[in-house]
Amino acid sequence: MRGKIKLWITISILIIIGVVLVISYKNRTVNDTRGGVINSKKEIVYEVKNNYKDLEIRIKTDFNKRKDIKIIILDPNGNEKVIDTKTNKEIIKSFKGDKGEWTIKFECPFNEPVNFEVNFILRNK
Repeated sequence: MRGKIKLWITISILIIIGVVLVISYKNRTVNDTRGGVINSKKEIVYEVKNNYKDLEIRIKTDFNKRKDIKIIILDPNGNEKVIDTKTNKEIIKSFKGDKGEWTIKFECPFNEPVNFEVNFILRNK
């Protein structure tokens, strides 16, 4: 009798662990950061290999130094979104879409180096 009770308790615990693992896998978040220095032009290509529900792109640069940096985001379908950097210190854009290559282009009309950081956050929630 005790052996059957222990067996049922063990099976119940394994089922609960399995359910928790499946839920955490479905709600996973992928975070990838790229950084570097812009001299006049810089391009970052980020490939999304799986479908997702939300892609958040956070861009930080030395906006205090220069406010005339042009940032262009190209989605996998070739749609272009130009971002105004004159008002924002940190740019946060959210997109919904399919897998493919996302391209971030930085264009600066000067040769002075500017630091940047791009953070790609994929959410599957």
